[in-house]
Amino acid sequence: MSENDTSENDNLGNEVTFSQVIQKAHEAYLKLHKQSVKTPAAVKIRDEVGNDLCDIVDLLKALRNTFSDTAPTSLKAIVQQLKELNASTKELTATTKEATTAKSYAQVTAATPVPSPKAQKQMQTRQQRTKILQERAKYEVSLTAAAAPESTRNSLTTMTPKDITERLQRTIDTNIHHEDKPTVFGISKSKTAPDKIRLRCKTEEQAKQLRQINWETAFEGLSVRKPKYGIVIHAVPKDEFNTLIDTTNEATVERIERENSTPIVNIAPLRRKDNENSANASIVAFTTDPYAADRCIRHGFYLNYTHYPAEKYTPDLQITQCYNCGEHGHRAAECHKDKQRCGKCAEHSHPTKECKSDSKPKCSNCEGEHEVWHYKCPVRIAESRRLHTLRGKTSPYFTS
Repeated sequence: MSENDTSENDNLGNEVTFSQVIQKAHEAYLKLHKQSVKTPAAVKIRDEVGNDLCDIVDLLKALRNTFSDTAPTSLKAIVQQLKELNASTKELTATTKEATTAKSYAQVTAATPVPSPKAQKQMQTRQQRTKILQERAKYEVSLTAAAAPESTRNSLTTMTPKDITERLQRTIDTNIHHEDKPTVFGISKSKTAPDKIRLRCKTEEQAKQLRQINWETAFEGLSVRKPKYGIVIHAVPKDEFNTLIDTTNEATVERIERENSTPIVNIAPLRRKDNENSANASIVAFTTDPYAADRCIRHGFYLNYTHYPAEKYTPDLQITQCYNCGEHGHRAAECHKDKQRCGKCAEHSHPTKECKSDSKPKCSNCEGEHEVWHYKCPVRIAESRRLHTLRGKTSPYFTS
């Protein structure tokens, strides 16, 4: 904040929201990490201030989920803290010089736990896997029988991959008549969604052609699975929560669609477990129209004649941890490890819920004396920082 902004920000009052303060803190984080510092002590201090900013953002999000998005009295104090933090950031160079003469490199780096080579390799593997999946998605077509009759789902379960492939190819031959028509050599089924089939194409153009086919001619109710785009709405009153997430209530869904000019395919809680003591909760509204989703993110979302700020739903940028192997980046349903690993003692002989060890806990990720999911685990901290940096580089919209 500049000196010219001081008087304006002193009068924020009811106009400021948690979302606006979160955005300001995030911008400060990005500015800080653009600073060119080279000495080990300077880099260390810059990272510490950046970590403090990350913690402030997490705290603000928790407050926003607990209270409404507008809380003037609390926000004045928060804005003052941001001013003080900004002032401390400006003194980074002077502080760096003083710290360089006072501490050695070993002393500076000893304060923060460093992930083990194994953990660093896991992070690199996750990054590579993400890039591979993003590239693979360009050439894949997903078909779903979620809305199909039970007879279709039974057929897809009992038929061999060869028979399914041949029937799908006949549908392709019937709908596409030029020489460069796609050829399906096989299918893959999802373990977590048995009514979902994936086809692999040689080119993006072939994948585009397959997405335009009417697959009803192959199996009744079979269709191209359209991606869903989530819109997160915070601070929704609990007394309206159950009504809003009840998608069987067609009148409610139609009203939400009409208020926001957006097709809605599903509404769900953001979290599996909400704070029971909170009067508010967060929900996610899913649509198949990315442009409509972006419009809601820019202009807000209406629920029961009340306007709410909205943001992009990004589960891939939130920490996920597998309760089967303990590693980050995937869930137990997607785990490919053959053996479970206890989250308390790190042994392969039993799952976590059956652990009877009386010895000190051991983390299978960093080998520290804590459970694998402990919030102070250096591997978890490193993953949190990585995702926060990635969120800073990701557009807040779906189409840009």
